[in-house]
Amino acid sequence: MKLQLSMVSACLLFQSTSFAQPISVHTEKDGIKIDATIDASKFQVGDSIVLIIEAMSDDKTKLTITETHSYGSFMIQQQHNLLDIPTRSGRKWVWTMHLDTFDADTTSLSGIVIDWTNDSGAHGSIELDPLPVVVETFVHTSLDAMELRDLKSAVPLVHKRWWSVTLAGVLLLGFITWLIWRRSTIVEHSLPPHIIALRELQTLRDSDLDVHSFYTALSDTVRRYITTRFQLAATGQTTREFLIVAKQNARLTLHDQKNLGVFLSAADLVKFARLEPNDHTCKEAVDQAEQFITSTIPQDETPSMEYAA
Repeated sequence: MKLQLSMVSACLLFQSTSFAQPISVHTEKDGIKIDATIDASKFQVGDSIVLIIEAMSDDKTKLTITETHSYGSFMIQQQHNLLDIPTRSGRKWVWTMHLDTFDADTTSLSGIVIDWTNDSGAHGSIELDPLPVVVETFVHTSLDAMELRDLKSAVPLVHKRWWSVTLAGVLLLGFITWLIWRRSTIVEHSLPPHIIALRELQTLRDSDLDVHSFYTALSDTVRRYITTRFQLAATGQTTREFLIVAKQNARLTLHDQKNLGVFLSAADLVKFARLEPNDHTCKEAVDQAEQFITSTIPQDETPSMEYAA
């Protein structure tokens, strides 16, 4: 069964929106009551969710939360701790965190531990019950619903008597490719990153590559642009590794980070999960890449149509 066009198109839009109702879990242990709530139990990959932890203890017990940068695949982007508030029944403790994940296989938020100690020297730890979540990708469906390409049949080896001719042809082709690459490198060395990327996109529009090669080339173009434009190591990394690094770079806005998360994850689905988009969707993917590049051009530079020449 083929994916509906509207569904596939939506997977390539550079937007994501959290939705669904909040969900909470209640944990009681060692005389301490803890409520953990997330503002959305169902959200898209890359979306930010808010986790609020409220705990009640007696006035002789001090609570702390185990410091960490992540809970499983959830990365902690921001954290705010409210000083304990005296109440009639003891003390109230509140922690607020902003989390996100790019792992669509995640089914729960777990591993949250509250440590306690009292005036008598007693101490302990309380691990909160997991919070069930649904992390959706942009296609809003499982991989089972996608059209997957069959494996190609075996290709016979070249007959031995042709090995010398084949080797000579490969060496000649490699030499010609090297000459072309060297000439283009010298010419493009002085060009701004966005001009180089836009030229590559224009070439890709006119190509007749198969879907897998097309998305590989498209993803490589965007990654090379990011490497030179934002000085990020976008090449040679997995999508998840790159997005984690991107979040630490102040030159990429939160909007840019989310756009890249959706775009690169969509390309991964085509390259690795063998999602089979149609020609119209491929054109939209190039359009989205071009929009991202032109929107991140420095203000002191203006887009040029030279790349179309």
